[in-house]
Parts: sequence; structure tokens; C-alpha cells
Amino acid sequence: MRKTLPLVTALAGLALLAWLISRQDMALLGRALSAVGWGFVFILLLRLPVHLLDALGWRRLFPARRVPSIWLLVRARWVAESFNTLLPVAQVGGHILRAQMLARRGAAVRDAAASVLVDFTLGTSTQVVFAFMGALLLLPRAGDDGARVLVMVLVFGLGVAGFVVVQRAGVLGKATGALGGALGRKAGPAGKLGAGLAGLAEGGESFNARVTQLYAARRTLAVSACWRLAAWISRSLETWFALSLMGQAVSVGDALVLESLSTAAGMMLFLVPGALGVREAALVLIGGMLGVPAADCLALGLIKRARELVLGAPGIASWLLLDARAAKER
Repeated sequence: MRKTLPLVTALAGLALLAWLISRQDMALLGRALSAVGWGFVFILLLRLPVHLLDALGWRRLFPARRVPSIWLLVRARWVAESFNTLLPVAQVGGHILRAQMLARRGAAVRDAAASVLVDFTLGTSTQVVFAFMGALLLLPRAGDDGARVLVMVLVFGLGVAGFVVVQRAGVLGKATGALGGALGRKAGPAGKLGAGLAGLAEGGESFNARVTQLYAARRTLAVSACWRLAAWISRSLETWFALSLMGQAVSVGDALVLESLSTAAGMMLFLVPGALGVREAALVLIGGMLGVPAADCLALGLIKRARELVLGAPGIASWLLLDARAAKER
């Protein structure tokens, strides 16, 4: 079941996307896509400030004397997004890889893992804030539909809040420590297996201590959260620019509504690999509430997919080369 679920959800997302395309006027859709033209290069470039802002927020979560370079963090963010958008890793597998990248570059495993967990939580929490901003901007325009969207965002926020509570209670670190301790007792104190499991138990406690320390640094969290929220908002520029190339005179506020709520929809249905079909459906639905033609909204979604493929494939290749090099050194 665990292996077939990603395939089933991917096929369902692909079917949804195919249905959306079949419902459109192909001439209008083709015209919207061709209108972007060489502007697609600038759409690719607009991803750099997003990764840079994300990396600046993540950088705040490291000990002062052991802060990785900003470009290493940007590269790790790029690799993580590449895996999360193009592969069936439930949109979280890439975050594990970015922790491994830092550990291979000399960062303490505890610091790398704790920073990624807290950064992921801050990213998801600020995504809720971003989606809430979009829902509030939509509410006067969409009436009852806008109110339903707002309720969905609030439910999403409650789920994220529960995840934060679990971390603050140290459940993840305690679970790791308990697993290592229990398996270690079965394996016995002797041998590499027993020693490795004992290390897992100690590592769980160390990891939990670092996570607790990060959550206690409220000023650091606040600054990091501001960077992450700025990164979410900056994504709206891609939406605004692409629609402008198609001849749609949308405001920056409308672009924020489209970007925030379509991204939130993809996160809510994280089991669908890359939110395939989900984000496109959300763009068409929300765009209809804002008066943006469905063909242009779908073209926007397809352009975002093309951007993910063009930037994501080299990101995955970069990780595979790094992994092969590390394996050769071992």
C-alpha cells in the first residue's frame, strides 16, 4: 500500500490535469502559452530571490560559530524543491536531503537536522499566514465562496499548529530515543549494532535538546519567520509577471491571492506528488472568482510546471552527482 499510494495519487492528479486541459479552448490556451515567449527566461530568474530569502531565514537557525555559507543553503533549498516537486516524496523528502547535504559539508548532524525541522515548520506556518492573507483579500470579491476558502485555510492552520505542539513537547526526539533504546536492549550492548542503536538513543535526546533550544530563541524565530514570509510573498511576482505577459492586467494583490491559495491547496493534498493537477485546479477555481479567464489560469499552471522541470532536473542531477562522489570517497 505504501508503494502504490504515490502511484495512485499521481495518476489521479494527472487525470485531473488532463480533464482541465480537455475543458479548455485549445486556441486560447495555446495563445496564452505562446504570449509568454522569451519571458519564460525571466520567470526562471525570479526563482533565485525566492531561494535566497528562504536561505536567509534558514541561516538564522544555526549556532553563531557554525553558520553554513549562504550559497550552500541556497543550493540545498534548490535541491530540496527539485525533489519535492518532481518526485513522489510527499513534498517532504527533499528536506531530508538538504540536512544530509549540510552534514556532508561538515555541519553537526544535530544542528543540520534540527534546523531543517524548525525551518520546515516555520515555512509551513508562514505559508498559513500567506494563505490567510490571500483568503482575506479574496473574501470581499467572492462572498460565500471566499468564506469557505477562509474556513479551509483556518483548518489547515490548526493542523500546522498541532504539528508545532508535537515538536515543542519533544515527541519526535523522544520517539527516536525510545526506538534506539528499545532496539539496543534487544541487540545487547556488544557489537556495532548495539553501539549504533545506543547512539540513536543519545542522538534523539541531543536532537530534541537542540529543537527545544531553537524554539526558546523567540527573536531568532521571529526574524527567520519574517524572511520565510517574504519568500512566500515574493513568489507572487512570478504569477503577476506571467499573467501580465498574457495580457491580463491583474493587480499584485490578485496575484498574491492566486499564488497563496493554489500553493496552500497543494500543501493540503501533499500526498499527490508535486500537487499534480491540484494546483492547476486551484488556479482555475480561484481565478474564476477573480475574473481571470480559465485558459490563462491553466496556462499559468503549466508554465509553473515547466519552470519546475527546467530548474528541478538539474537540481536532482546535482544531488545524484554529489551522492555518487560521496559514495566513491567512502
